[in-house]
This record gives sequence, C-alpha cells and structure tokens, in this order.
Amino acid sequence: MFNWTALSLDPNHGPSLLAWDDYYASISKLVYLPQLARGKTQHDFIIDLLNVNGRILDIGIAEHTLEYVSKDSWFHRKLRALEPANEVWGLDINGKLVDHVRDHYGWDRLITHDATTAPFKTGYFDIVHAGDVIEHVDNVGGFLSFCRDSLKPGGALVITTPNPHAFEFVKRARRHGTVPANLEHTCWITPPSMNELCRRHGLVFEASYYLCGKQKTRRARLFGEKLFFKYRDLIWYEFLWVLRKPAG
Repeated sequence: MFNWTALSLDPNHGPSLLAWDDYYASISKLVYLPQLARGKTQHDFIIDLLNVNGRILDIGIAEHTLEYVSKDSWFHRKLRALEPANEVWGLDINGKLVDHVRDHYGWDRLITHDATTAPFKTGYFDIVHAGDVIEHVDNVGGFLSFCRDSLKPGGALVITTPNPHAFEFVKRARRHGTVPANLEHTCWITPPSMNELCRRHGLVFEASYYLCGKQKTRRARLFGEKLFFKYRDLIWYEFLWVLRKPAG
C-alpha cells in the first residue's frame, strides 16, 4: 500500500506526489483482450478475476430497471454461470428489483441490503464485486468498510467506476455544452483518492487494469505502448481496480 504520510505530512509534497506516480505505475497494467482470447470482453476478464472457486458477493446487481436484468448481457446473469464451483450471492438496495430477479430466475442467495451499513455476513466472502456502484453511494467510507468487513482476510474487492479525466467527457462537453452526467451519481473517484480511501479504511490498492479491445489494441500498436500507458488516465473511460483486505 502507498502511504504518503510515511514520506511527509504535506499531501502536496512534491517528492510524495512523484512517489505516488511511481507506485501507481507499478500496479497498473494494459491488458490486450484480443491477445488473451478471440472475442474476449471486459465482462469476461472481470469474471475471470472473480472465478476463485469460493464465495462471491456481487453488489448492485439490479442495474436500475427491469429491462437491464432481462438482457443476456446482464453481468450478474453471466456470474451465475460460475456456479456450482463458486457460491454466488447478489445484493442490491432496490428490493422490488431483487424480488423480481428472484421470481424470474429462481435464484437463491439474493439479498436486499444497504451496502453502507453493517455486513449481513462478516468475514465470509473470498471476493466482492461492485461494478459501477461506488459512484452511486452517499457514504463511500461506509461502503468500503462494508466490503472490507464482508471479506475474509486476504480477500479482494473488484470495482469499476467512471474516470472523470477521460477525454470522452471532453468530447461530450463539446457536443452538449456541458459534461453529461448520470443523475444518480454522487461523486467521482480518481486513483489518488481511491488510494487514500484504502489507507483510511484498511485496504490495499493492489492493481489497476486498463482493458484494450480491438480498437485500443490497434491504437497501442500504432502509437506505441509506452505512450498509451503514459496517458492511460486520459484515454480510458472507466477504471478497473482490485483492492485487497490484508491477510493478517
């Protein structure tokens, strides 16, 4: 874990900022999906991360409306394919949608719960997934504490969240005259702020993946991987992070 306070008590201390840049580069990785398997998608890569032959908690499964949970592309539906080798749980604060999912699919282990409060199971899960959830909650610290306390020692939290610095938002601002936003979002999370949240809530910022589909893979080859890596936080629309609960 990168602890800037071990270097200085000033969060704007120049050498500390440079040390953070080096640490974040060391845990960042460009992943070329076409090189892993033909037709491999971001969902496939994340599911591979989650497939630990253990207990998986998927937070925020309902994805807004009934329309989402009826699609073949719905992430939690894909995650359920990991059973019975994994014990998959689904959680959402929207009780109506959770009931619909239970009635429609007949799945067990579906929970209506606020993931910023006390865990419904403590120290139980090997891995927790929260896809595009953290930017919706009104208590980010409470959310991370919930995830940490739900995990076994050594367990991992896999999250995705939009990148506020992405050039995509500049393009949208030019098109619309302002930056379009999901009206349900409460915050933006950047890599340094995620690291600080981890430091305060007993987690380790372990990995940051930048997934390249066909188009990004071609562009990385064209412009050079080093250049793509250098400007990764301007190019990618979404972050994919792995946070770890310490084993001891």
